[in-house]
Amino acid sequence: MKTSLKFLIVSIIFLSIITVFSCTNDKTQVGKREVGFVDHGTLKVDKNGRYFVFEDGTPYVPVGLNHFLIYRKGAAIDSMMRTWSEHGVNYLRIWAGLGADPETSVGQFDEKQMQALDSVIYYCTKYGIYLNISFWNENCIREQEGNWGWNGKDQIYNKEHSELGTTTNADDLRDTLHTASWNAMKNRYRYFVERWKDEPIIIMWDLANDSKKTDAWKAGMYDYVKKLDGSGRIVTFQYNTSIDPKGEMDCGSVRVYGYNPQGNDPEVMMGALADRIEEAISHGDPVYVGEGEWIILMQWNMNLKEAFFISCGHHWQWEQPGTSIHGSLRKPGRSFPYRNWNG
Repeated sequence: MKTSLKFLIVSIIFLSIITVFSCTNDKTQVGKREVGFVDHGTLKVDKNGRYFVFEDGTPYVPVGLNHFLIYRKGAAIDSMMRTWSEHGVNYLRIWAGLGADPETSVGQFDEKQMQALDSVIYYCTKYGIYLNISFWNENCIREQEGNWGWNGKDQIYNKEHSELGTTTNADDLRDTLHTASWNAMKNRYRYFVERWKDEPIIIMWDLANDSKKTDAWKAGMYDYVKKLDGSGRIVTFQYNTSIDPKGEMDCGSVRVYGYNPQGNDPEVMMGALADRIEEAISHGDPVYVGEGEWIILMQWNMNLKEAFFISCGHHWQWEQPGTSIHGSLRKPGRSFPYRNWNG
């Protein structure tokens, strides 16, 4: 009897310890639980042209960066995105390639490179970081040194360097008049859209980076991608320095360089951002600042600094629409006070 009583007491104590440990462990796990993607439907520009809002009415304030070649980071992408997510990042813009890649010949795509891009989508979904994919880097048709420039050996659209190239004139890729080049560009964009259009983590298609496309190209590709996508997903376009949106896109992305020369003066930064947006919105599109130069003089946590700058391969901070730094989308006809960023 005494033995049974002792066994019962020991059993109760043991079970109590297990219960306490289990509860403590559960709390620890809850504290570490990753917040992944939540599907709120398609992202839109609100009816007043000032903010982003999801289909279910959830507002969206993008905070993030442009890491154009993150797909080359391989296994490191997981830890990078985890760090970003822990610090509030919910937006990422990437390029589909530095040059024409992952298109290795006109109309032919390297599956290994495509899977690397797929992995970015996977990790963005895992950590709830919404994605904007830019389909084309206009710098690859500039006459510049390097293998991926117009005269480089890796420029597949230049007939002088590639058997399947479409033209010897880079300007043919900026317009719709050269049939072979226009059809090849549409084929490239169709390949990307059809592969990824069912990925709800992707909130925007960015038609070109640093672009100097003609009005006909912009209008034609906007309509083409919109129809291919079929979901109403935002189509945007990065307008090069001194070039402004003129009503072609759902919203326009502009660049601001030299807006904060000392790297530590928020008033100078906000004033320059305001000037650039005010200049751009006069032409038609709602506008956000999607790219800007930031000289790093701030004393940031080193891990976060590495995540935002060093891993990007350059010393640029990329400002995004609606952040606490520079407010919301701006639409023509609205007042634009420098410091009333939430107005």
